[in-house]
Amino acid sequence: MGFTTAVVLPCLNEEMNLSQVLGSLPASIDEVILVDGRSTDGSVDRAQRLRADIKIVHQCAKGKGLAMITGMLEASSDFVIFLDADGSMRGEEIPLFVGALLAGADLARGSRGLPGGGSSDFTWLRATGNRMLTIAVNLLYGVRWTDLAYGYFALRMDAVSRLDLSDLIAQAKDAESTRTGRRRMLRGLPYGHGFEIESLVFCRAARTGLIVKEIPSFEDKRRHGTSNLHAFRDGLRAGYAVIYERVSSRRAATHSLQPVKRP
Repeated sequence: MGFTTAVVLPCLNEEMNLSQVLGSLPASIDEVILVDGRSTDGSVDRAQRLRADIKIVHQCAKGKGLAMITGMLEASSDFVIFLDADGSMRGEEIPLFVGALLAGADLARGSRGLPGGGSSDFTWLRATGNRMLTIAVNLLYGVRWTDLAYGYFALRMDAVSRLDLSDLIAQAKDAESTRTGRRRMLRGLPYGHGFEIESLVFCRAARTGLIVKEIPSFEDKRRHGTSNLHAFRDGLRAGYAVIYERVSSRRAATHSLQPVKRP
């Protein structure tokens, strides 16, 4: 049985990296969607020159998380794969992710902690924070993962509805409405719109019973430019997501057990 595959690339000022990233994608990819976060360099023009069939989508608000969700909703393929546009993730690994989905996984996620995986970009702070987050997820969600805060993953589109991400898009449509309340977080981004998106998606996958398969993946240093990731601040956002997703699922379960009042 045939299948189609889309790649989503969140992009913010990555003009110098796009040649390597797009050139590393397998020829079997059916859709490439670049979600531009209001780049001020020539990222969009460069992408269109490098790949004539690329689909350019402009974000309605800031944040990597929102870029990923926007790209997911734009995709029309059976599988969607997310990787960064900075050259740190190897497109050559995509067949491993697709193979896991074909074998029955709902979500295949890259792991730098498995044999064959690794990172040449880990600072002590990033490595320590990721290790602590992974331990917390394993304890809170009953999984045995080896990595958490890594945004290289593939997802079956028929599993997206179970992640219930539509609310994150809705928040961006009225920025003023998200200035207050528990979902307004550090850096002024709504919950789920920042780098915590990976932790949010993986935690929801775990608590909703999606079949998750870890794939060995090696993270390279970005080729050019400066990362938009701030290890401490974005690590706090990821930690919040781990705890919030666990607490909110318990509240939902408790609410569903309340007796229905009859008139």
